Amino acid sequence: MTAGGAIINTSSRAAFGGHVKNGPYAAAKAAVNSLTRTLALETAPAIRVNAIAPGMILTPMNAKAIADLTYRKGLEANIPLDRAGTPEEV
Repeated sequence: MTAGGAIINTSSRAAFGGHVKNGPYAAAKAAVNSLTRTLALETAPAIRVNAIAPGMILTPMNAKAIADLTYRKGLEANIPLDRAGTPEEV
């Protein structure tokens, strides 16, 4: 039997480093990355398994950044494109 297809998990850049008051979220996303690597090894070559790990995306999770432009600009200063991403870009 030949299987095929792809699995794409959603992680976050939070998985790659510590973030104040964000421990459970960062830990959960690090677990997603570990699961992704494990599944990739277990299902190769029949199924491709990858994760995307976006940074700040303007969704309700980042409501403060949406509502407060000064706050958002401070965060965006650390983003190479100088702006947050949009859901459509993900």
